Amino acid sequence: MKRPQEPAVLEAAGKALETTAAVMDAQLAKTPFLVGQDLTLADICFMPYVEYLMATPAKELLTEHPHVTAWWTRVSGRPSWKAATGKA
Repeated sequence: MKRPQEPAVLEAAGKALETTAAVMDAQLAKTPFLVGQDLTLADICFMPYVEYLMATPAKELLTEHPHVTAWWTRVSGRPSWKAATGKA
């Protein structure tokens, strides 16, 4: 069902996403993946959410963060992720 969202709810969600993206960007400026040099469960757990966000207007909030964008390009380009999402 599509129903209109309250503007205050959308604004709060946007602020929370911006905070999360900023924290991720700061970490990803130091390491190629969320917790270090290798892909871990931390990355894998975020991937479905980012996949969804990239198909919504919220994509703009994420792509303002260059390290998040580079991370997403890296992880979403993996053959296993492409297969899992039907993009292989």
